[in-house]
This record gives sequence, C-alpha cells and structure tokens, in this order.
Amino acid sequence: MGAPADAARLQIRMVGSDRPSTPRSTQRDRDQETIWCSEFGRLQDLIAKSSGELIIERAATVGAVAVKTVVMETSERGGSRY
Repeated sequence: MGAPADAARLQIRMVGSDRPSTPRSTQRDRDQETIWCSEFGRLQDLIAKSSGELIIERAATVGAVAVKTVVMETSERGGSRY
C-alpha cells in the first residue's frame, strides 16, 4: 500500500500472484483474504495508537469479490521478488 503524502483517499485490495508458491484455489484465496482483513484491522489499531485515523468507507465481505491475479516480476536469479 502506498500513496502520495497529500492523498486523502486510497483504494486497497488483496491480490494473488500468477505464480504462487502454493497453488491457489477459491477456498485458499478466501482463507488468505480472511487473514489479510485481520492484519488490516491490526494496522488500523496501530495507526489509531499513533493519533492517526484510517476510515473504511466501503468494504466487501470476504469472498464477495474474486481475488485479482497479478503478474509478479522475477529477479535475475529466476525467483519471485515478492
């Protein structure tokens, strides 16, 4: 997640690799999305403890939107950068 310093709003979503180390499935994507949402909640708490604020204006329930697949760049050694 990243944005310019003056950004007032962001759109974020979980994405999946086109070459995952563990094969993806609809159930695995849902499980990973559940974990991601939990971790995002922790991020909100950390920001709040630092006198910041992160407001979610709209959120889809886990599994409501298919996880987007992205092409991951590879390093010169042939492995994934991520």
